[in-house]
Amino acid sequence: MELVKVERNENAFLWQRYAVRCAEVQARAVADGTATAYLTERPVKPALRCDQRAPGDQINEIYAFHGTGGEHVDSICQRGFDGRIPKADGDFGRGIYFAEHVSKSNQYVNCPRCRRGSIGTKHVDPPWGACKCTAAQVEAHNGGVYKMLVCRVVLGNPRVVSLLEYMKVAVTERDHTNVAAGIAEPRQGWGGPGTSGLNAVPDVPSPADLSAAELGEVLDAMEPALSSIDEDDIDVARAQGQAALAAILVRAEREWRRRFRLPAQEGTEQCDVIMSEDRAVGGIFNLREYVAYDGALTYPEYVLHYKRVLPEGVPPPA
Repeated sequence: MELVKVERNENAFLWQRYAVRCAEVQARAVADGTATAYLTERPVKPALRCDQRAPGDQINEIYAFHGTGGEHVDSICQRGFDGRIPKADGDFGRGIYFAEHVSKSNQYVNCPRCRRGSIGTKHVDPPWGACKCTAAQVEAHNGGVYKMLVCRVVLGNPRVVSLLEYMKVAVTERDHTNVAAGIAEPRQGWGGPGTSGLNAVPDVPSPADLSAAELGEVLDAMEPALSSIDEDDIDVARAQGQAALAAILVRAEREWRRRFRLPAQEGTEQCDVIMSEDRAVGGIFNLREYVAYDGALTYPEYVLHYKRVLPEGVPPPA
């Protein structure tokens, strides 16, 4: 990636909205929370820290990258992010996604010529279908320049989500039977309607509330990562049924959080953003990311104009 130009967005209305939310977060004294202690131990990249605030005014403010279609960049700079607009099919539902690695956000910046995804992602349907434009065509269209946002994001009290917690929610997004109560009830997942508002967290199920089939699905999805649990113990639990499977997941959660020092958080605990760790420390995806559901917790401050340059020796796509 070759940086061409940087623009600074100065928007008095958005800045005032952001400043009010910062003051509200600061009033809650989030600096004393367990998630803040975790961020002290595993901080964001040094270049992305916002260090202008006094130590006593800690609100866990960072800079983070946001990739989107170039046609949306000007609108975001003028009107800000709106948590109601994104689609609900994201990994954490209808939210505003940020990354601390530019390479991750770059995957979501589509081609300025055809507006399709020009780097392979999980999105394969229009308008994210594969871009067929050649480098020469993109160059002729707008000089081959792409746009990405660098935003201030207030993490406040982030909810640090482990892979185990993520899978428990993802597997049970549909209606399920509450094993303990013996009744059918709806279960809200990452994409549920409640995750489009401030301080909303999904209803994270207890293993005791899941059926043996649901527990089996969680284990199937997680087994490659359950290195702390002996395979024989898992096989025995599968044979014994729901109670044994639930005990295995409780044990995995406890050992996982102790191993990676993930903060202990209750399923009903309010938060400001969702924080997904990278796999190296018990997280979900290959790189750390943040999801805000309230656009006022963000301020789009810079627009990066850049070109995608193939490494030396790598041929261009046909």
